[in-house]
Amino acid sequence: LPPLPLPPAVGPLRELPHLRRRRTSPHLYLSSTSPSAPVAIETFPEFPAIAAASSPSSFSVLIKARAPPLSTLRRHDGRAALDLVAVLDVSNSMTGRKLALLKHAVGFVIRRLSPSDRLAIVAFSNTTNRVLALRLMSDAGRAEAADAINSLVTSGGTDIAGGLSAGIRILKERRFRNPVASIILLSDGIDTMDGFSLAGRLQSSRRTRDFLQRLPPSARSVGPIHTFGFGANHDPTIMDAVAEATGGTFSFVEEEAAVSDAFAACLAGLLSVVAQYLHLTICSASPGVHLTSVGTGNYSSRISDQRLMEVIEVGDMYAEEEKFVLLDVTVPIKEDKNDPSMQLISVYCSYVDPLTQDIIHVEEERTIVRRPDSLSPEDEIANLIVDGQRNRILVAEMSIAEAQAKADGGDLKGAKAVLDARRGGTSSFLSLFSWVEFFRSLVDKMC
Repeated sequence: LPPLPLPPAVGPLRELPHLRRRRTSPHLYLSSTSPSAPVAIETFPEFPAIAAASSPSSFSVLIKARAPPLSTLRRHDGRAALDLVAVLDVSNSMTGRKLALLKHAVGFVIRRLSPSDRLAIVAFSNTTNRVLALRLMSDAGRAEAADAINSLVTSGGTDIAGGLSAGIRILKERRFRNPVASIILLSDGIDTMDGFSLAGRLQSSRRTRDFLQRLPPSARSVGPIHTFGFGANHDPTIMDAVAEATGGTFSFVEEEAAVSDAFAACLAGLLSVVAQYLHLTICSASPGVHLTSVGTGNYSSRISDQRLMEVIEVGDMYAEEEKFVLLDVTVPIKEDKNDPSMQLISVYCSYVDPLTQDIIHVEEERTIVRRPDSLSPEDEIANLIVDGQRNRILVAEMSIAEAQAKADGGDLKGAKAVLDARRGGTSSFLSLFSWVEFFRSLVDKMC
């Protein structure tokens, strides 16, 4: 795919990073900017006004991108087709009820896929077996996939990196590529091919780094890897690291019977991708406004040397999904007495429509604050949405740091307890959708 065009240059950046190709598409058509573009962009300043004589060095603005419901996008029959690889742990620890529940859960996935979707299955223990190459889920393909799942038996140890590498190669080596691609990885144990794991699971940071280095370089480009830790004895550090590095989600399936629900929630997202390769471009909109801190989370980003523009690679968005970016800017003293307001930033959004492969440009969104000579009491009331998002980030960062320290010291149960407390007990597993709903409920309560 070609690079997406940028708004008028405000710094040394001239183009977006090249998009990673996922499909052999014969043509791309540039669509004009449209106010009815399906992804909506909103911005929320920390306060509605800044005194004209004030020059804050850190003023927060929250950017929100929201994808529309899937029902509003039915301008074509169907949806974007999916290439899915299931990488499944069949080590000895999966014997009995666990394997039966796994087969049932994958059977649900098989039934939900359409004839235009493709599925591959990789089973791993201490060895790796590609039990099903990518197959269209026609009636014949479903029958073949069901036979492959029913043939699974348990044996041996646990080579998570080996199984995952095989799944990554399947997506990397495709000749034809469906628009949406992903891997789901399920394991109930520790990678026994890892010397650090066998030595007591210590040195968690180094072990995680070494594990990621064992994966093919294409791991970060074939699509998100959604990981599922099955039961209490899985390795949450490794599973979370894989999901974070690839733009996927990590789900802790504490109750064995919940594995089907976990797969269903993940599949619902994969079957409702409405935007791909989404980029946010944030630009200073007035002289003296500089981007001082941009909370991009796990997204790749780059900023101009003058800190006047930042480009953030968000990736894919599911129907009704929300993405948040919190940034701080400097604000200069108001010089123009004739203008009672000031534009702080402009936000541009571009992405690829997975159905048509058109490049969509969302209408520019600007953040404007008033600059009165003196502030009213209402002007000094902070936006609760911005404040809530900042607090969530702070709590998350503290929780992750605390959990990492416990994991590095060998206290995996303590690390898990910290993360469970952070998740607020909203469900028995962590997923993208449960976290969004938790945040929404938090904002509602605060408001």
